[in-house]
Amino acid sequence: MSEEKSIRFAMLVSPKKDREDNALRIKERIPSLELVEADKDKCDLFTKHLETLATSPEEYRGVVMMEDDIILSRTFEQRFAQVMSEHQSDIVQFFERALAKKPLKRGYANGGEFYSCVCYYMPAEFTQVICSQKWVDSFRAWFPKLGEPWNYPIDTYIQYVLRNTRMIYWREFPFIVQHGALKSNFKGRPIYRQSRFFVDDLEAQDAK
Repeated sequence: MSEEKSIRFAMLVSPKKDREDNALRIKERIPSLELVEADKDKCDLFTKHLETLATSPEEYRGVVMMEDDIILSRTFEQRFAQVMSEHQSDIVQFFERALAKKPLKRGYANGGEFYSCVCYYMPAEFTQVICSQKWVDSFRAWFPKLGEPWNYPIDTYIQYVLRNTRMIYWREFPFIVQHGALKSNFKGRPIYRQSRFFVDDLEAQDAK
């Protein structure tokens, strides 16, 4: 019997002490987490993300991409394992639309709704599609039509590919991760982008 393939965990880490410290805290929880230097010498974060995302189906079931300002719930490991037991063949979104005031719906969503890359899972097979030059070139031709600055539109890119391939993804809710209040790498973005639907906070409210 062949050994079951594992899941990669990867994180792009900016050269800032608060983010490096946070990345090390996460790695204490997830020892296999790959910490990838990012934004060093002003590298292309978009390309760096795709290079890191690309995962061999022969070696892994899939990959979890995390941002370096993430906070894990107290029971992240157990809850993650449960989700993967049911959705290892799906793209899974663990955090999105941080400022939503009304509860989001747990379940499948259209690819055009994909938003945020704080923490998401992608099957290894589909990383080959997302990372293909065909889609990158198509997106680079389309994105300027939005009239937005380039910065780091990786979630918009994933959304673009999922929408055009008519893919769906699984939204795990309430969220088992939270967006940390660390200073953004991009000027003008507020640090207060935390969701009110973080499972630890909801459980604390219920316990009162």
